[in-house]
Amino acid sequence: MMKEDRFLARAAALANLMLVAVAIGSALVFCFFFYHYGWTGQRSFSSWRGVIVYYVAPALLVLLALVALRLKADHKVNLAIVGVTLVLSVYVGEVALRLMEPPLSRARIPIMIALQASENKQALAARLSSEFGVPIDTRDRLEVITELRAKGIDAVPAVIPRYQLYHQEQAGQSFLALGGIANKLTVLCNESGQQVSYESDEQGFRNPKGLSQRGAVDIVALGDSFTQGYCVPTGKDFVDLIRERHPATVNLGMAGEGPLLMLATLKEYGAALRPKLVLWFYFEGNDLWDLQEESQSALLMRYLEDGFGQNLRGRQDEVDRALLALVEKEKAVEFARREAAKRNRPGVAGKTVDFLKLPLMRARLGLLKATGAEEVAVASQLKDMKLTMFHDILSRAKASVGAWGGKLYFVYLPNWTRFDADREGALDQRMLEGRRDAVLKTVSDLEIPVIDVLPAFAAGRDPMSLFPFRAPGHYAENGHRLVADAVLEAIAVNGIASAARPSE
Repeated sequence: MMKEDRFLARAAALANLMLVAVAIGSALVFCFFFYHYGWTGQRSFSSWRGVIVYYVAPALLVLLALVALRLKADHKVNLAIVGVTLVLSVYVGEVALRLMEPPLSRARIPIMIALQASENKQALAARLSSEFGVPIDTRDRLEVITELRAKGIDAVPAVIPRYQLYHQEQAGQSFLALGGIANKLTVLCNESGQQVSYESDEQGFRNPKGLSQRGAVDIVALGDSFTQGYCVPTGKDFVDLIRERHPATVNLGMAGEGPLLMLATLKEYGAALRPKLVLWFYFEGNDLWDLQEESQSALLMRYLEDGFGQNLRGRQDEVDRALLALVEKEKAVEFARREAAKRNRPGVAGKTVDFLKLPLMRARLGLLKATGAEEVAVASQLKDMKLTMFHDILSRAKASVGAWGGKLYFVYLPNWTRFDADREGALDQRMLEGRRDAVLKTVSDLEIPVIDVLPAFAAGRDPMSLFPFRAPGHYAENGHRLVADAVLEAIAVNGIASAARPSE
């Protein structure tokens, strides 16, 4: 009995240490989340599950651990054994998820971007190729451009004109390029396994050479990277598909454009073409967020003034020089980012800490979803301003198009977060729906015809198949076909079918 008593006493002492550790650890967890989510408001929970797991559960554990300290020795030991068993079971589950789930399927960014960041690019590419039956080009864009230039081909990366706003030396300057680099083989991106490139036109946009110089234009498309055709081959993006029916269709879409940049592009390039129809492609995933950033530019805000312009169509040489300089700056930023990523690559300790955080288990339970303070602030600002600026932009766009007898259509493009079962990293669905309702009401108030693509995407049994590798990103080729079909049907119903002309 003496040995049993000593063993029980030692076990009870160990149980006491464990219970104290649980109480302290749970208190720290509660304080951490309360500080970030409650006190400072840096982030907000996307669902009630986060509140229960990160607030209620730690508080209950503190209370239970303190109460358990007053239990009899044998009860404390039994409780400690149960606790250890439960913890080990959770981590066994985390290991099982890691073994069963392909690493790239957990990415909340385009698969090919996640692959580039991986330490095992070739192995993961082989798995992707085997699973989806497509060849995988593991080269990044810089590698592709380097190889093309080694062959004597003057290739350039696709530029995002908005990035000019990120470089401080651009602040206060009167010149801001809106198109792309003209007459170059432009290496765009890779989301479906193969690098996509195209020959830019005389203004740096993704059009056949000479199209905007041939005379009357029927349709002009405005928008961001979805409109530009990320990351599908020429002939497969929805503007090219629309052009099959309406050959005189000019694509003015550029990656990174929000509503204010789209208005600026319309004034600088679209007005000179005087098309019968302007398609304003609105992407629900980030266009209003982009507007918040664009509104900080004094130069871009001047496009809300009547008659303002930079005469960019007549300054293509300057545009090319400005964008080539931007390419070099962005290249330096990218190299610095890569070097930092190498230096900061987690070692054994970092990977161990990451494992202890149970990322896969939390992801499966939807506990990694949270809305950042910036997103909350923007949503609040949008609510307070009642979309006044967005309304003003669309009103001016409609007036500009109407001035030459054209018609403006608003095309609503859905984001992948609507269809992903996990919606990991997505905003709260109610916020998404609230923005949609507010945007469509704004468009309706202006009496601008709406082409809503969301029903076509939602009607399918498997909407995520409309995205490359069923993962976050831009639309796959079949997604672009759905958009084109919706647009073509709508403009035909409204009497624009006669706009088609034989190709010249």
